[in-house]
Amino acid sequence: MVNLGNRNGKLVVIERLEKKGHEYNYLCQCDCGKLKIVNGGNVPRTKSCGCLENRGNLRHGHARYGQTTKTYYRWYTMRNRCRNQRAVKYSDYGGRGVTICDGWYDSYESFLMDMGEAPPNKTLERKNNDFGYWCGHCDECVEKGREANCRWATPIEQANNRRTSRRIVFNGESLTVTQLARLKGVSHRTLFSRLYRGASVEELLENLP
Repeated sequence: MVNLGNRNGKLVVIERLEKKGHEYNYLCQCDCGKLKIVNGGNVPRTKSCGCLENRGNLRHGHARYGQTTKTYYRWYTMRNRCRNQRAVKYSDYGGRGVTICDGWYDSYESFLMDMGEAPPNKTLERKNNDFGYWCGHCDECVEKGREANCRWATPIEQANNRRTSRRIVFNGESLTVTQLARLKGVSHRTLFSRLYRGASVEELLENLP
């Protein structure tokens, strides 16, 4: 049974209309302002007027056919690798428990408002790779005590933040091997080679500039 005021994604049921077949039609209003008539049997699985996804495209300026913006693409691929088991990188994201909060998964507009346009040469990164893509303020995040966990980062910042990056404490600061090598002016291969041979931190830094 469909109740007036029910929300599904971005649609809110505001009026029951004439009956069509075995179900009533319902007038729904989308968060974007548009109205949409939805058959009662389809209400639970209809999430927007069509602006949220239309063959993977948003109609309201960021994903017109052939004109998908970089910001929209980052949002779309984030959702894909966390929820689509057929996605190439699903095993590294959704497959290992990386989640997206409801505030961002259901609304590109909310993601855009929180993150802003993707800057040139930067991609979406989680600040803490043990956590998910969380906005920090939607109902789900508030209920679960989650803090905002994303930023736009350069490829170097992304590489330094990978869970596979080995970190070394040097002069009280936690650095990746690559960062330490750059600081000491040596090849990172030298340090990785020493680590591979089982070197301690002291041995790792021995005879370095």
